[in-house]
Amino acid sequence: MQNIITNYFIKVKKGQKNKGFDKKNEKKMIDEFRCITKIIELDKNHKLRLEKCNENCRYKNILPYKDNIVKLTSSNNFINASWMHMPYPYYFIATQGPLPHTIEDFWTMCYDNKVSVIIMLCNLKEDNINKCADYWNIKNLKKYEIKLINEKKDEKIYIRSIELYNKEKNNSYKINQIHFTSWEDHNSLKKNYCTKIIKIIKLLDEYRGKRNAVIHCSAGVGRTGTFIGMY
Repeated sequence: MQNIITNYFIKVKKGQKNKGFDKKNEKKMIDEFRCITKIIELDKNHKLRLEKCNENCRYKNILPYKDNIVKLTSSNNFINASWMHMPYPYYFIATQGPLPHTIEDFWTMCYDNKVSVIIMLCNLKEDNINKCADYWNIKNLKKYEIKLINEKKDEKIYIRSIELYNKEKNNSYKINQIHFTSWEDHNSLKKNYCTKIIKIIKLLDEYRGKRNAVIHCSAGVGRTGTFIGMY
């Protein structure tokens, strides 16, 4: 499966014409997918954690694993986010789209972990359902001031420069947000948007430097995991 997808993206990156996966490759992918062993939650305290953290989870059946959960410095000390440890320096934080009452925790996570770029792969609303809170236009946070410095649009991609100011420590730094608006939930990426993903990957590398990157959609699982896999 990896070779099939990799070859496809190499052709797209080189600008070669490609009509997508043919039936033979499609069947290979489906057969291989069916052979994947299901991962079972090994945390015996899973249900207990779910009850404790329920209100901070956008989807009640999706929790981080205990071994790679992102920890906060706040007293709450829980955010629905996971470290994705690739070979150095390719570390990512995969997380859900913030809820209105978890926006402060989201920015704490970014500040604590020196995040320089955020990749957003969902819309605020999809099919009239709230998918993510508008965390970059928020006011009256306790610890932070969020200032939108600049916003530009390149077709389906918004690029925003955001200043994150910590009131307690009296310092600030810039975070770039790259927002892709045309990847529908529970749907595969349309093949004519593959070049957009490659552009986002290039921007991610440009903005990231030696800092960390946050990737999120709504649940922080489907589109988020697929993007990290493509990267």
